[in-house]
Amino acid sequence: MKYWKSKFYYTVFGIVLCFSLLVERKNMNNISNRNIYLDYLRAISALLIALYHYTCRYEELFTHIEAYPIVISFGGKAVAIFFLLSGYFAVQHIDGRTFKQYILGRFLRLYPIYWISVTVTFVLCRFFLISRSVSLKDFLINLTMLPDLFGANYVDGAYWTLQYEIVFYLIIGLLCLLRLNKHAGKFFMSWTIAYGTYLALRHFGYLNSFSFINYSGIFLLFNCYGVSFIAGSLLACIEKEITKEKRNIMYISILVISLIINICFCFVQHDVTYFVFFLIGIVLIITSLILHKKGHSKSLVYKLFMPLSFVASISYPFYLLHQNIGYIIIITIEKMGFTNEVFVLLPLVLMLLVSWLINSFVGKLIVKRFNRKIAKIK
Repeated sequence: MKYWKSKFYYTVFGIVLCFSLLVERKNMNNISNRNIYLDYLRAISALLIALYHYTCRYEELFTHIEAYPIVISFGGKAVAIFFLLSGYFAVQHIDGRTFKQYILGRFLRLYPIYWISVTVTFVLCRFFLISRSVSLKDFLINLTMLPDLFGANYVDGAYWTLQYEIVFYLIIGLLCLLRLNKHAGKFFMSWTIAYGTYLALRHFGYLNSFSFINYSGIFLLFNCYGVSFIAGSLLACIEKEITKEKRNIMYISILVISLIINICFCFVQHDVTYFVFFLIGIVLIITSLILHKKGHSKSLVYKLFMPLSFVASISYPFYLLHQNIGYIIIITIEKMGFTNEVFVLLPLVLMLLVSWLINSFVGKLIVKRFNRKIAKIK
């Protein structure tokens, strides 16, 4: 049995490696300006979250027939890195964008893939995972990506992060609406001050009698996850200022201080594991920016880790699809007698394949078709 388990492991790994190399090789000529080290970081985070759900979270909800010797209990905290990267990329992509261009671009990037993923998950859960299924009403509300706002249950528990992403993007859109694109650094420094003020008022009990303020605190990112978005955005602002020919050392120093303050906020508000991921994320983002600036993107490291670049390119649909559908696959294969932990690779590989298909379909039929039209919008 051990022989066949090892054969299965190496066969699956080989298939994924070859497939990802073939797919990603087509894009090699178009990545001269892309920081592939950030791709690696995003891919590793996505895989850690999936492994957490397939090992630790699955054990909590259903219990594995054969206990897994390795449980990735810390993997769920990798969302800290996702939030950091969201903040970083949001600021990177607002230069020269109008409000309509930014909002439409984000809408086309997020919602079509989300609608397909949430529909597939809802249908499969109704038939094969009834304990995790929701009502038709809840499903329709989930299409907004803000089910919490309307008191609905999530189609998939992993979707809890999306409300924070959406509200953050709306705030970035507000920057574009006010034509403050070039003043993002000042905005996030101000946000840091406002955040600290909010935390102080809440700590001393001054907000207890104002339910609206407490509620809006959740959806305006005055919450424990807001620091991750702000910190990622400040990293992007610092990078932009450092790369300018005329550097304003005082301004850069204030940006760095704001980043340090947000690190302190994270330490106070979160458990140790989340804070460690948050801190590691900041260090790795800074390291990746240095390596990218030195021109290491075509080095041996790139060739060795190319599969991670492939995973990063489909990380969004993969994140949306992996949890409940992965549970269905694990339940099915365990009933068939494949109970060893090595077979967790099967749902992982299948979800990567389905994610690639959806990403390719939506990318070709929707995103590329509208990108040129968005560029013409003022």
